[in-house]
Amino acid sequence: MMGLGHRIALAGALTVSIASALAGQIAPSVQRPTFWGTFALGAAGAADSGFYHSSLGAAVQLRHLIIIGRVTGNDTPEAKRIEDAGILVGAATQPLAPFHFSIAAGLSALNDHYRHRSTVGFPVEAQGTWRFTRWTGIGARVFAVPNDINGYAGISLALQVGRLR
Repeated sequence: MMGLGHRIALAGALTVSIASALAGQIAPSVQRPTFWGTFALGAAGAADSGFYHSSLGAAVQLRHLIIIGRVTGNDTPEAKRIEDAGILVGAATQPLAPFHFSIAAGLSALNDHYRHRSTVGFPVEAQGTWRFTRWTGIGARVFAVPNDINGYAGISLALQVGRLR
């Protein structure tokens, strides 16, 4: 005789199986990748200072997988401060809807001009974008780049241009 927990697990597995089969019949069999360039401006801060943030990147998405390559610059009014270049991989919502969300993490080469040191950074970013046309979108990015010199984080407004949907 099956216990209540086993029955619930069996019913859940059956429901997921049926839903997956039905979704597979409805979904298109081939989805073209989407790709775009991003330009972002905002503010960032570290333990010892705040700075202006700028970012230039490119991304490609296939289904829910997103790959982002980007370079950033973080400057104070007096001087160049921290810059990094890296690759991030993550998950995103399907690109068909006008609102698009993603989260990604990766590795970057980081250079701190104030301390005259370089290291490896571990960038993490979350994005939300309103893609008001098939080729243009405006959104917000929240990011952090932990590293062993001086981790920093911030927020920026982003413009996306490319094949978004």
